[in-house]
Parts: sequence; structure tokens; C-alpha cells
Amino acid sequence: MTTGNKYTFGGLLYMMACLIRTKLFYNKARIIRFPFDIRGKRWIDLGENLTTGKGCRLEAFPKEENDGKVMIFGKGCQINDYCHISAMHSVVIEDGVLLAGKVYVSDNSHGFYRGG
Repeated sequence: MTTGNKYTFGGLLYMMACLIRTKLFYNKARIIRFPFDIRGKRWIDLGENLTTGKGCRLEAFPKEENDGKVMIFGKGCQINDYCHISAMHSVVIEDGVLLAGKVYVSDNSHGFYRGG
């Protein structure tokens, strides 16, 4: 994608396409790199100037329909490649937080494995 600190031509085209899609669908975000998967968007506040890497996945499904936003991002957050954040109660990423790649953040689980 890059050579040194400069993008290749293909990298520039990719970034331009991501910027256009970001401004069309997530206009308060700085740039969202695609693919980007968001489920339960109405319960997520992306904040201002959010930056994501490739392959990020955000999922919000509150316990009660009227719980409001259960995932909230502050200003200027950056989530790097392949992060997965899941919320049912409350996940708040405060202003200026940087998450490394391949991080999983959740306030819920899929239950327990008891062995077999």
C-alpha cells in the first residue's frame, strides 16, 4: 500500500474512494477505511472525526429497545485495522483514544463453555 511514507497510486485511489464513501455515509467521521461493518447503527454514536482502519466491526444491540445509544465515541478517536467492538449495555470510547489493530472490546459475552 505504501512505499516509505508515500502512498502508491493504487493506495491513493483506495484512500480517495474511502474518503468519498465516508463523507457520503458517515459525514461526521474523518475517514473510514473499507471494508467496515456496522450493525445496530441507530444505537451507535460515532462522535466527530473518527478514523478507522480496514475490517473494523461495530455491533450494538441493547437489552431494551429504548436504551438509546449504547456505544459512544468521543472526538478524534482512531481505531486501527480489524478491531471489533460490541455493546449491549454501555461502551464509551472517550476523546482522543487510539486502539491498536485486532483489539476486541465488549461489555457482553456469548455465555460459558462447560466442556463436553
